[in-house]
Amino acid sequence: MAPHPDDKYLFEFDLDENGNMQFDTDGMSAKFTDRAKGAQAAKWKRLDEMFAPRKIIPSRLLASRAPRLAYGWACTREYFWHYATHHNLAMDVSEDAWLKEQAGTTSIKLGELTQDQMRNKEL
Repeated sequence: MAPHPDDKYLFEFDLDENGNMQFDTDGMSAKFTDRAKGAQAAKWKRLDEMFAPRKIIPSRLLASRAPRLAYGWACTREYFWHYATHHNLAMDVSEDAWLKEQAGTTSIKLGELTQDQMRNKEL
């Protein structure tokens, strides 16, 4: 695969009038030219188009009915809980009489649970 023509600008740095590399506003990292920033954004877009997660997983990649993918991250219960509460996900419990009775509502919004509801292991 031949390199993209804009790849030569990926690491083009801003130089001052003396030819010295300028630093970004944080004072620590090098400042890229606008052309370099554009080339970097275009490269990320190309990579995303080539290697983005698949919407449909082909059957040859299925192993025991679970997808076999080459990317992912470790996720704990705490991460799931943080995500659900941060995004205030709602769970419809209208079909489950026991949960509806415990929660006192037909829709449980995870971001709006009381401390008692959060401590209730059964809920």
